[in-house]
Amino acid sequence: MIGEHCWLGEGVWIDNLAPVTLGDRVCLSQGAFLCTGNHDYRSPGFDLRVQPISIASDAWICAGAVLAPGTRVGAGAVVALGAVARGEVPAGTILQGNPAVRVGSRRRPGPHPDPPLRAASRLPAPILLIVPTLDSHQLLDRLVESLQRQSYPHWRVLFIDGPSRPEHRARLEELAGADPRLCWQPQDPALPGIFGAMNQGFSAARPDEWLLFWGSDDWAPAADVLERAAATLAEGDSCDLLVCTGRYVRHGSPGRPSRFRRLGSYRCSLFLGSTPPHQATLISPQARSLGLRYSPLFRLSGDLDYFLQLSSHGDLRVRSLDLVLVHMAAGGVSGVQHRRRLREVRLAYLRAFGSLWVVPFALRYLQRALSLLEGRSVA
Repeated sequence: MIGEHCWLGEGVWIDNLAPVTLGDRVCLSQGAFLCTGNHDYRSPGFDLRVQPISIASDAWICAGAVLAPGTRVGAGAVVALGAVARGEVPAGTILQGNPAVRVGSRRRPGPHPDPPLRAASRLPAPILLIVPTLDSHQLLDRLVESLQRQSYPHWRVLFIDGPSRPEHRARLEELAGADPRLCWQPQDPALPGIFGAMNQGFSAARPDEWLLFWGSDDWAPAADVLERAAATLAEGDSCDLLVCTGRYVRHGSPGRPSRFRRLGSYRCSLFLGSTPPHQATLISPQARSLGLRYSPLFRLSGDLDYFLQLSSHGDLRVRSLDLVLVHMAAGGVSGVQHRRRLREVRLAYLRAFGSLWVVPFALRYLQRALSLLEGRSVA
C-alpha cells in the first residue's frame, strides 16, 4: 500500500513477498532495496521466511539503502546512503552504516513544519477499540454490553480474529449484524500473536480516532467512563496519551489496580518502574503518526516496549486521569508464563535504558508488590 505524494527513484526494488506499506510523502531514492524475504540457512529445506515492511510518512530511504525483512521505519526517519537497517527505526532518527546505527535526528521536512505531535483533541473524540480474539466468543457479551450502555456514543469496536473455529466467527458475524458500531476482520497471518493483531489495529484506525486496545475478557466498569475520558481529551491542555487506570477482577471481586504512577516526566516515570496499562491508555492520532508499532521480539511484554519507545520523544504530551476505565479478568496465559515475561521485561528495559535496565526492572516489581497489597486491602 502506498500513501500520497511518494517518490520512487530509478532502480528501486520492492521485494513484496509480504506486505509493504508506505505512508505519505515517503522518498525511496535510487537503488533502495526493500527485502521482505529471507531463507533459514539452518533448515535442510532452506525454508523461506517473510516479514512485512512499513515506512511511515515523511521518511527517506536514501540511495542504495537496504531494509531487512520486518523493518519498521518511523515518521520522518532517514536511512542514509548505503545503510542496512533492520527492526525498529525510531521516528525522526538518522541511521547510517552496516549495521545501521543512529547518528542524528531530524524533524519532518518540506512543507510540513509542525512537530510530529501537536494538539488536535476536541469533542467529539471518536474512540476505536481494538479487540484481538481467538475462540473467545463466550466472553464477548460482557464486553459488548458494557459498551452499548455507555453514555458516550462516539465509539466503535474492531474485533481482529485469529484462526478461530466456525462458532466463534458466527458469533462475530451476529454481533456485527446487530450493531453497526461492531465489526470484525481476520488477522493477517503475517502479523501473528496478540501484538500482531494490535499492529493490524494501528492500520485500521481512522485519522481522527483515538485508539484503545482491549482483550476479550475486558469490560467497562461504569456507563460513563468513555464520556469522562472524552471530556478530558476535549480540555484545553491537550495530550498525546491519556493514561487511566485498570483494575483486575477475580470471581467478581476487585483485585489489584493497574495504575501508572507519575514520578516526574513520563520517561522518568517509566525508568522508575511505573508502567502504563495498555488497556487503559488512549493513543492519539498524533502519537500514532510517529509510526511506532509493537515489536515482534515480544509475545507478552510488547506493550511495555512500545511505551518505552514512545517515551524517547521529548515532545510527547501525557496526561493521567484518575479514572478506572476498564475491568480486566485476572489470570490468562501471560499470568502463568512468568519466566518468559521476566526475560521480555528485561529486554524491553535493556532496549530503552541500556546497562541501567536493572533499575526500572527492580522498581517495576516493587511497585507490583505494592499494588498487590492495595488490591488485598480493597478485597
